[in-house]
Amino acid sequence: GMDDLKKIGIVGGMSWPSTLHYYRLICSHAQRSLAAQAAEQQLEIVPFPAITIESLNLSVMRRLRPHHFQQSRDTGEYRISNSSTERGDDEEEQEAQWAGYDAALRAAFLRVQASGADFALLATNTPHARLPRVFGGCEQLQTLPVLSIYHSTVHTLQALGRRRCILLGTSLTMGQTDGYPEYCQAHGICCYAAEHAQAVGARMNRLINDRLARGDFANARDELCAIAVQLVQQYQAAESLPLSAEPLPSSAAATPAAAAAA
Repeated sequence: GMDDLKKIGIVGGMSWPSTLHYYRLICSHAQRSLAAQAAEQQLEIVPFPAITIESLNLSVMRRLRPHHFQQSRDTGEYRISNSSTERGDDEEEQEAQWAGYDAALRAAFLRVQASGADFALLATNTPHARLPRVFGGCEQLQTLPVLSIYHSTVHTLQALGRRRCILLGTSLTMGQTDGYPEYCQAHGICCYAAEHAQAVGARMNRLINDRLARGDFANARDELCAIAVQLVQQYQAAESLPLSAEPLPSSAAATPAAAAAA
C-alpha cells in the first residue's frame, strides 16, 4: 500500500540509459498500481517509492576489469580466455585481478545501504556475476537484500511457460557459464548463450557501446531484431528471447525479442 513503500537503492551508471529506464519503469509501475488508492484518498499526486541512485562511471568500471576482459576498440571483441592455463593464472590469481572492480561495486552498495535503502538492485547485467564475491567478503552488506536479474528473467520465462531461450548481451555476459545459463539450468530452462557468444559478441558489443550506452536508440531496435532473427533461425527449438543488454532502453525493449524478459 501507499503507507509502506520500501526505499529502493539502484546501483547504476553502467550505463546511464539503462539506469534511466529502470527508474522510469519503477516509478510508472508504482503509480499505476497505486492510482486507485490515491484517487480514493483524493491525493493530488500518486505516490511512488523513494529511490537512491548510485551512478558509477562506466568508463572507470570497464578499466577496472582484468586485462583479459578488456575490449578491443578496433574489433569490439573482448580478449577473453576461458582457460586459466592459457592465461597462466590460477583461480586465486584470477580473483585477485577482480579486486579493484569488486571493491568499487562493494563501495557503491555500501553507500546505497547508508542512504537507508530497504533493498537494492543492479541496473546492468554483466556485473551480476561478481555479486557473490562483492557481498561474500563484506559482513555489513549481509543485511541488504539485492534483487537478482537472473531470478527475474527465470520467473518471467516460467510465467510464460517457456523452457528454452536465447541470451543476448555483451560477449562477456553471453560467455559467462555461471551466469544466466547456470541459473536457467537450475530451474529447468535451457539457455543458449556460449554457443553464439563469439559469432555475434563483437556485433552486440558495438551496438551496446556505440549506440545504446550513448543514448542513441535510432537504429538500435532494427539491428537488435536482426541479430535476434539470425539466432532464432539458428536455434529453431528456441521459443523466446530474454534480452541481456547492459543499457537496454525502452525503444529496444519494445521488440518481440524482448517480450520474454520485459
